[in-house]
Amino acid sequence: SDDALDDETAALALKIVLDCLDIISEISRSNGAQTWTRESWAEFRGEGKRFDSWLKNLEASACRFGRRTSGGTTATPVSTESVEFWMLGTPKPSTADMAVFALLEQFVRHMPPLKLDVVRAAPSCWSIVERLAAQRNLAAFVARQTAQLGRAFCGGQIQASLFAMIDADEQS
Repeated sequence: SDDALDDETAALALKIVLDCLDIISEISRSNGAQTWTRESWAEFRGEGKRFDSWLKNLEASACRFGRRTSGGTTATPVSTESVEFWMLGTPKPSTADMAVFALLEQFVRHMPPLKLDVVRAAPSCWSIVERLAAQRNLAAFVARQTAQLGRAFCGGQIQASLFAMIDADEQS
Protein backbone atom coordinates (compact mmCIF):
# COMPACT_ATOMS: atom_id res chain seq x y z
CA SER A 1 0.00 0.00 0.00
CA ASP A 2 1.18 3.54 -0.66
CA ASP A 3 0.10 4.44 2.90
CA ALA A 4 3.62 3.62 4.09
CA LEU A 5 5.36 5.95 1.60
CA ASP A 6 7.14 8.97 3.02
CA ASP A 7 5.92 12.36 1.80
CA GLU A 8 8.62 12.75 -0.85
CA THR A 9 8.01 9.29 -2.31
CA ALA A 10 4.24 9.84 -2.26
CA ALA A 11 4.73 13.12 -4.13
CA LEU A 12 6.88 11.35 -6.72
CA ALA A 13 4.21 8.66 -7.11
CA LEU A 14 1.64 11.38 -7.76
CA LYS A 15 3.95 13.03 -10.30
CA ILE A 16 4.28 9.76 -12.22
CA VAL A 17 0.52 9.15 -12.13
CA LEU A 18 -0.06 12.66 -13.47
CA ASP A 19 2.57 12.16 -16.18
CA CYS A 20 0.72 8.99 -17.25
CA LEU A 21 -2.53 10.95 -17.38
CA ASP A 22 -0.85 13.61 -19.52
CA ILE A 23 0.36 10.95 -21.94
CA ILE A 24 -3.08 9.34 -22.23
CA SER A 25 -4.64 12.76 -22.71
CA GLU A 26 -2.20 13.57 -25.47
CA ILE A 27 -2.53 10.28 -27.35
CA SER A 28 -6.33 10.52 -27.11
CA ARG A 29 -6.14 14.14 -28.32
CA SER A 30 -7.67 15.54 -25.13
CA ASN A 31 -10.21 12.74 -24.88
CA GLY A 32 -11.21 12.98 -28.51
CA ALA A 33 -11.41 16.77 -28.88
CA GLN A 34 -9.56 16.33 -32.18
CA THR A 35 -8.71 13.40 -34.39
CA TRP A 36 -5.23 12.57 -35.60
CA THR A 37 -4.00 13.75 -38.98
CA ARG A 38 -0.77 12.64 -40.64
CA GLU A 39 0.71 16.05 -39.83
CA SER A 40 -0.22 16.00 -36.13
CA TRP A 41 0.83 12.34 -35.81
CA ALA A 42 4.22 13.10 -37.41
CA GLU A 43 4.78 15.71 -34.70
CA PHE A 44 3.85 13.20 -32.01
CA ARG A 45 5.45 9.84 -32.85
CA GLY A 46 9.10 9.20 -33.66
CA GLU A 47 12.50 9.64 -32.07
CA GLY A 48 12.76 13.06 -30.48
CA LYS A 49 9.02 13.73 -30.86
CA ARG A 50 6.50 14.26 -28.05
CA PHE A 51 5.64 10.58 -27.43
CA ASP A 52 9.34 9.75 -27.28
CA SER A 53 9.92 12.64 -24.85
CA TRP A 54 7.10 11.47 -22.59
CA LEU A 55 8.48 7.92 -22.55
CA LYS A 56 11.99 9.18 -21.81
CA ASN A 57 10.58 11.29 -18.99
CA LEU A 58 9.04 8.17 -17.40
CA GLU A 59 12.31 6.30 -17.95
CA ALA A 60 14.28 9.11 -16.28
CA SER A 61 12.01 8.88 -13.25
CA ALA A 62 12.48 5.12 -13.08
CA CYS A 63 16.25 5.43 -13.38
CA ARG A 64 16.56 8.31 -10.95
CA PHE A 65 14.23 7.09 -8.22
CA GLY A 66 13.73 3.39 -8.86
CA ARG A 67 17.15 1.89 -9.01
CA ARG A 68 18.15 1.55 -5.40
CA THR A 69 20.72 -0.65 -3.75
CA SER A 70 20.01 -2.30 -0.42
CA GLY A 71 21.61 0.72 1.25
CA GLY A 72 19.09 3.06 -0.34
CA THR A 73 21.49 4.73 -2.77
CA THR A 74 20.85 4.94 -6.48
CA ALA A 75 22.37 2.10 -8.45
CA THR A 76 23.47 2.32 -12.06
CA PRO A 77 23.25 -1.18 -13.54
CA VAL A 78 24.78 -1.92 -16.91
CA SER A 79 21.47 -3.21 -18.25
CA THR A 80 17.86 -3.29 -17.13
CA GLU A 81 18.04 -7.08 -16.95
CA SER A 82 20.74 -6.95 -14.26
CA VAL A 83 18.50 -5.58 -11.52
CA GLU A 84 14.86 -5.65 -10.56
CA PHE A 85 13.40 -2.46 -9.19
CA TRP A 86 10.16 -0.55 -8.94
CA MET A 87 9.56 3.01 -10.14
CA LEU A 88 10.28 4.62 -6.79
CA GLY A 89 12.75 2.18 -5.27
CA THR A 90 10.04 0.71 -3.05
CA PRO A 91 10.25 -2.92 -1.94
CA LYS A 92 7.02 -3.71 -3.80
CA PRO A 93 5.00 -2.05 -6.58
CA SER A 94 3.44 1.31 -5.75
CA THR A 95 0.72 3.39 -7.35
CA ALA A 96 3.41 4.75 -9.69
CA ASP A 97 4.21 1.25 -10.97
CA MET A 98 0.54 0.47 -11.47
CA ALA A 99 0.01 3.72 -13.40
CA VAL A 100 2.93 2.93 -15.71
CA PHE A 101 1.62 -0.62 -16.11
CA ALA A 102 -1.90 0.56 -16.94
CA LEU A 103 -0.59 3.04 -19.50
CA LEU A 104 2.12 1.08 -21.30
CA GLU A 105 0.53 -2.37 -21.14
CA GLN A 106 -2.61 -1.01 -22.80
CA PHE A 107 -0.64 0.88 -25.43
CA VAL A 108 1.24 -2.25 -26.42
CA ARG A 109 -1.74 -4.60 -26.15
CA HIS A 110 -4.05 -2.41 -28.21
CA MET A 111 -1.42 -0.87 -30.50
CA PRO A 112 1.40 -3.45 -30.79
CA PRO A 113 3.63 -1.32 -33.05
CA LEU A 114 4.07 1.13 -30.15
CA LYS A 115 6.06 -1.54 -28.30
CA LEU A 116 9.12 -0.59 -30.33
CA ASP A 117 8.80 3.01 -29.15
CA VAL A 118 8.28 1.96 -25.53
CA VAL A 119 11.15 -0.54 -25.41
CA ARG A 120 13.55 1.88 -27.12
CA ALA A 121 12.73 4.96 -25.04
CA ALA A 122 11.71 3.39 -21.72
CA PRO A 123 13.31 -0.04 -21.30
CA SER A 124 13.30 0.09 -17.50
CA CYS A 125 9.62 0.98 -17.48
CA TRP A 126 8.89 -1.84 -19.91
CA SER A 127 10.75 -4.23 -17.60
CA ILE A 128 8.44 -3.17 -14.78
CA VAL A 129 5.40 -3.69 -17.03
CA GLU A 130 6.57 -7.18 -17.95
CA ARG A 131 7.14 -8.16 -14.32
CA LEU A 132 3.73 -6.88 -13.29
CA ALA A 133 2.07 -8.56 -16.30
CA ALA A 134 3.48 -11.87 -15.09
CA GLN A 135 1.62 -11.57 -11.80
CA ARG A 136 -1.32 -13.96 -11.83
CA ASN A 137 -3.97 -11.46 -10.71
CA LEU A 138 -2.96 -8.81 -13.25
CA ALA A 139 -2.60 -11.38 -16.04
CA ALA A 140 -6.12 -12.62 -15.30
CA PHE A 141 -7.48 -9.06 -15.27
CA VAL A 142 -5.83 -8.27 -18.62
CA ALA A 143 -7.17 -11.52 -20.10
CA ARG A 144 -10.71 -10.64 -18.97
CA GLN A 145 -10.41 -7.11 -20.37
CA THR A 146 -9.12 -8.42 -23.67
CA ALA A 147 -11.91 -11.00 -23.92
CA GLN A 148 -14.52 -8.39 -23.10
CA LEU A 149 -13.22 -5.40 -25.05
CA GLY A 150 -10.99 -6.84 -27.74
CA ARG A 151 -8.80 -4.20 -29.34
CA ALA A 152 -10.99 -1.31 -28.14
CA PHE A 153 -8.82 1.40 -26.66
CA CYS A 154 -10.58 4.74 -26.48
CA GLY A 155 -13.45 4.26 -28.93
CA GLY A 156 -15.08 6.41 -31.54
CA GLN A 157 -13.45 8.63 -34.10
CA ILE A 158 -10.34 9.23 -32.01
CA GLN A 159 -9.62 5.50 -31.83
CA ALA A 160 -10.24 5.16 -35.57
CA SER A 161 -7.85 8.01 -36.34
CA LEU A 162 -5.23 6.71 -33.89
CA PHE A 163 -5.33 3.19 -35.31
CA ALA A 164 -5.24 4.61 -38.85
CA MET A 165 -2.05 6.52 -38.03
CA ILE A 166 -0.37 3.45 -36.57
CA ASP A 167 -1.50 1.31 -39.52
CA ALA A 168 -0.15 3.92 -41.97
CA ASP A 169 3.17 3.94 -40.11
CA GLU A 170 3.37 0.17 -40.44
CA GLN A 171 2.71 0.31 -44.17
CA SER A 172 5.35 2.95 -44.86
